[in-house]
Amino acid sequence: TVTHHVRGASYPNWIGSDQLRHFKFDGSRLLLSTPPLVSGGQSLEYVALWERIS
Repeated sequence: TVTHHVRGASYPNWIGSDQLRHFKFDGSRLLLSTPPLVSGGQSLEYVALWERIS
């Protein structure tokens, strides 16, 4: 896991918090994902994809 220590954010309630993300390397890609969240009875996961440019 990776922990982001939030100093500035679009969501003011995140400022000063620690946000946990899971990571996975897939070739030249880095995927960062949230732990599963439950909203409206559904399990959600947000994913950010970074890809290295060669």
